[in-house]
Amino acid sequence: MDIHSTPQELDSLLADLRSEDAGRRQAAAETIAEQKLGSADIVQALKAITRADHFLVRMAAERALAAIADQEPFEVVNLPTPLTASAASTSSPPAKPAQKQSGAEKTAEFAMGFIGQLVIWGLGMAVLSAINGNIGMVLFGLLNLALLVWALLARRPWIALGMVACYAVAFLAVVIIGTLLLVACSGGLRNL
Repeated sequence: MDIHSTPQELDSLLADLRSEDAGRRQAAAETIAEQKLGSADIVQALKAITRADHFLVRMAAERALAAIADQEPFEVVNLPTPLTASAASTSSPPAKPAQKQSGAEKTAEFAMGFIGQLVIWGLGMAVLSAINGNIGMVLFGLLNLALLVWALLARRPWIALGMVACYAVAFLAVVIIGTLLLVACSGGLRNL
């Protein structure tokens, strides 16, 4: 405990740390960090906040714990969690660890994106031939863009990569075919 802090100050800060108001919890944690105040109860409350609270409040609590870490060690008693049920229910849930995909899953998603793009192009050509070309082209472009955005937002990068690879292969095919047609129509490379 800091020599300048009184038990009333510590009790007030502890009450603020246990408050339902996130702003009061954050302000109390910042005061503790600035003045390097602490007690076993405050350390326990700060640790509870770092496990289940809003991001900015968690960061302030972590800074407070780091600031008082160089003070004398406190005897931390296993007390009930200082956060009330309503404060804990408003906090963000802990993040789930990302699951790594196997090589087969990545390959399957890539193939699904690539083949799916070919199917979309086939359907696009059918639509373009059935209705006005301009409307069909717009619908085709919007469908392609929507599916690419969906793949990225759904955190399916391998599907998106498969779609982009299909675009790259199509572009390369157009360049090669265009070059061959240019050469064939101009009578050979000498006439270019």
